[in-house]
Amino acid sequence: NFIHEMQQRYPGRDVDTIASDLCSLCHSLGIPEEVSLRAVDALKIMNDYRQLLERHGAADENNAVEICPQIIHAHKTHYQRIIVDGFIELTVAEQAVFQALIEHAAETYISVPYDVYDNNLLYDSYITYLNHYFIFSSEYLHAESGVLGLRYTQYPSPEEEIEGIARIIKNRFLNGSLIDLERVIVAFPDMSRYADRVSRIFGKYGIPFTLTSGKTLAMKRPYRDLLALLESIANDYPRMQFAQFLVSPYFKALAPSLREYIPTLSISTFFAGGKSAWLGIIRSNEQDHRREHIGREAADEIVHALTWVFQKLSFLESARTKASFATYGELLLDLLNDLIFDDEGNYDLRVRTRASEIINDLSFLDRSVGPSPTDLRSFTEAMRHCLMNTYSTEPDNRGVQIMSIAEAEGLEPEHAFIAGLRDGDFPSRPGIDYLLPDNLRTRLGLVHADRYLLRQKFLFRRLLSSTRGYTLSYSTMDGDRLYLPSSFLSRREKSANPTTRKSALPSFAALSKSRFDRSPKTRATRAAWSWSALRARRRALASTLLLSSMRTW
Repeated sequence: NFIHEMQQRYPGRDVDTIASDLCSLCHSLGIPEEVSLRAVDALKIMNDYRQLLERHGAADENNAVEICPQIIHAHKTHYQRIIVDGFIELTVAEQAVFQALIEHAAETYISVPYDVYDNNLLYDSYITYLNHYFIFSSEYLHAESGVLGLRYTQYPSPEEEIEGIARIIKNRFLNGSLIDLERVIVAFPDMSRYADRVSRIFGKYGIPFTLTSGKTLAMKRPYRDLLALLESIANDYPRMQFAQFLVSPYFKALAPSLREYIPTLSISTFFAGGKSAWLGIIRSNEQDHRREHIGREAADEIVHALTWVFQKLSFLESARTKASFATYGELLLDLLNDLIFDDEGNYDLRVRTRASEIINDLSFLDRSVGPSPTDLRSFTEAMRHCLMNTYSTEPDNRGVQIMSIAEAEGLEPEHAFIAGLRDGDFPSRPGIDYLLPDNLRTRLGLVHADRYLLRQKFLFRRLLSSTRGYTLSYSTMDGDRLYLPSSFLSRREKSANPTTRKSALPSFAALSKSRFDRSPKTRATRAAWSWSALRARRRALASTLLLSSMRTW
């Protein structure tokens, strides 16, 4: 997210200053000029976005973070105690909020994960910031128990892997070892690859579950059918796409005869598309032996149904070459109401409501920057982009929680099934950034490839240390491809701190006494450096927080 990263990296800076800074860095790193020009073009779009928000008196999350320090100082709010936890690294905008909060607090407690194997590479910017702006003394906490190795299960295929997980969950639930299924999670590196299989297999085993995400709306069948409808109108009703719309169960007003007979008629008739070809589909099949089971009454019903459909589509069809987003939005909303676009009985989504929200968002573009004529293809692509970036969530948090490994951050499940741990899938590599190359991202302090891998390792280890039990697995094959286990499953030595002995750590009673003996003018901080100590945080929070004096420079 280029705009988000730039606004967090350069809060309050104008676009010209940011562009000058980026061009200078690109020149010093030997990055080709065409790359820096792409970044400058993106900054111009960011500037247009800023001006759009200003004209409408609106603010996004980056603006909210930017004005937080001003609000804290203006209201002169004073806090007795602040606990800071869960941060891995701070953006420039977050650092300003962080410092404003600490300056107005009598005591500050900071918990920072620590991993001796990575030498703090993931948290170095965070620790450097603390050392630069504050004075504090750090203490180390040992892990509760070390991890000598990670046991995992191999399955021949992803299908059998999910089936194996389903059998384990059902058997443990029946024998009473897993009672509360809501405290069981099944996590995958990439939910989009597994969501359909999990839904089918867990449904077959009768296991209640909740898919927290994993699928964008563009991957959901109702919205795929909606896009097929728009593409059909824009491209003169091609055979495959229009047939997909006609047999869709999500357009309730369509005649049942279309869903029953269109697949057969479409396959047996070799035509590219076109309204006239569709209206003549019955006549062109009069000599076809597969038409015998249709009958004259059903054939007449199909012709009548197709005529009705084209009549409903005629308003949007007449504007497919030139109209504004707002016009297309109004016509499409009327069409969805006429066709009764809905998915009643499926608690996962209310398709017409979600589609209406996205259509209204697209119409907002015309109201914001003024209507500009476009065509239906462009509107369809904009609709597809919105659907591809909108995730579907289920409102009912019931049953086993199915999610990605990244979404499991901060959870403390009773048991975690972490599946799909194949080399290449986990850890994964970040996508190619055409605006900010990796060496430039490193210089800017943004998330680069190495830090991206360290983040995945950190999330994986923290999930293992925060659950009471876990089951790891991967599939050795997927189709014709062979896979090795993830590099994160390699054997590790027992976790230990090379510089601190357990006997050197003060007890909580001593810490409590020292805290209350301090002068009220002295600010305090708490620094704890143990990634696996997070597991005990809820059971004994005080034991993971070590007191030391602190003041701002």
